[in-house]
Amino acid sequence: MINALREPNILITVFLTICCETIPIPILATDPHIRLLHVCQVWRDAMLSLPCLWDSYSFSACFLHQPRLQIDVLHYIIGWSGSNALTFLFPNTIGIEDHMTLKDNLFGGGRISIIDDIVSPYIDRIKFIRCLLNGNENRNFFLGIQKGAFSSLEGFDIAFINTLTHPYSAFTSQDVSNFQTFASLPRLRNVTCRIFNGISPLELNLPYSNLTSLDLDTSPISPGVFFRIMDLSRGSLIDAHFYVDFYIDLIDSLFGRTHYRYTAPVVMSSLSTLHLLLINSSADPDFILYFRFPLIQDLCVERAEKVLPFKWNTSHYLELLTSSAGLLKKLRLSSFAVDNSPASFHGHGLFCLSAPSDNIEPLFSVMPRLTELHLSIGIGIYTITFDKIARGELLPQLTAVDLTANIDPIPVIDMARTRNALAHSSALPPINHLSLTLPSTTLDRKKFFEKARNSLASVEECELLYLPSCNICG
Repeated sequence: MINALREPNILITVFLTICCETIPIPILATDPHIRLLHVCQVWRDAMLSLPCLWDSYSFSACFLHQPRLQIDVLHYIIGWSGSNALTFLFPNTIGIEDHMTLKDNLFGGGRISIIDDIVSPYIDRIKFIRCLLNGNENRNFFLGIQKGAFSSLEGFDIAFINTLTHPYSAFTSQDVSNFQTFASLPRLRNVTCRIFNGISPLELNLPYSNLTSLDLDTSPISPGVFFRIMDLSRGSLIDAHFYVDFYIDLIDSLFGRTHYRYTAPVVMSSLSTLHLLLINSSADPDFILYFRFPLIQDLCVERAEKVLPFKWNTSHYLELLTSSAGLLKKLRLSSFAVDNSPASFHGHGLFCLSAPSDNIEPLFSVMPRLTELHLSIGIGIYTITFDKIARGELLPQLTAVDLTANIDPIPVIDMARTRNALAHSSALPPINHLSLTLPSTTLDRKKFFEKARNSLASVEECELLYLPSCNICG
């Protein structure tokens, strides 16, 4: 056995299996890379002959007492990666607890520049980087890195922030016009970006026509900016996540700023997954019709509105999906609360947020491959529609249902029971997940509903949740 573990091919397999994680920085003595390196000279030589073991690094948010020594050690270890493309994973979340500052979220505690000390020496070899850039690091990044320097970059996950008390940076219009960091990067495909320093995503000069994945998380953009990004990426984008605030367009119009004019619908020819967080979209009820998603498979639209109640206009989604290829597998239409929205700011409950919508049954008829359905309040589903779902006449591939509705749950429970009984003798898949969120009711009614739920032994996950009554509406 000992001799076998000295065979190069066997050693390579062992090392690749054990050292499958990134290398932690600061270096830990317990890390498998370091422990195996010190077993014996044969193992050390074998480890150092594999550059792929030394090309991915994960940096911890910590204070460095000897920053120059730590950086020198890092450069020495990176030397073992040969010419391999590199992955650098720095902390990029902002967790502020008592007595914490922004520097407490950074590698080195602010005593080093990750751009100057770590990124720049390897900038042409970095294929993926995750980091949080604050204060002067923003300037180092946007104004210090030349066009095309990230020549190997395939993806990044970066949060931009100035300071916690002054989130907007001091970039001038001249500075912004000189942003070239992301220009001329033909390999860049996957972008996740959180922007808290006042920069528009359009000012990043990303190669939108090449991107396949774009996640702007909760970085607020106007409908005009969103439309422009979608237009630029219409032929390439496959997976996207946006936070669109219609109030931004209103502010722009008050100051006489022009925004993008909607003309013909933008056809997103490759888009498969889209997650939209829409703030005050009632300002433009036809917004969703400005686009076409012929290959959409996963559509999630969440809304927060100031105007009560708001309507979902499911007929718009019917028009949108009728123009698609019928590939949709997941649909979520739901409400959420943010600052200044009624749900969180004025004390209203979730069931106050929506007016009854159009009948959703026609929409179900154009989704033959749907497997997961998540619907918020204000979307009408009639008992006869549940009967058709139970028999497989609608949504024949459905396996998961999540409803937040002011409805009698019994027809929904009966639908799952009937559907699962038919699944034993047909090609219909069973409903294996059922979640219902209802307005609070009497204890007797809850006991009655729970008894019905408990009778659904054929559903793997089944839950009934209750929300408290609205303090204002009762």
